[in-house]
Amino acid sequence: MKSILVPSDFSESANAALRYAFRLAENMDLKIYVFNWTEILIATSTPPHMYKDLYEDKKSESLRILKE
Repeated sequence: MKSILVPSDFSESANAALRYAFRLAENMDLKIYVFNWTEILIATSTPPHMYKDLYEDKKSESLRILKE
């Protein structure tokens, strides 16, 4: 095994699993890949040029949570 894929929704349970994966990876010299899928609900009246901004905001929020 060379890597671990850890799905996360950044809930408390997922964060516990992520901490466990970090310890496991450190002990076994593995790479960790964190997968986070986010659904962004967009009203039909939202202009298309705003989609990227909504995505970037959600991405930034997820990265901030991951760093904690």
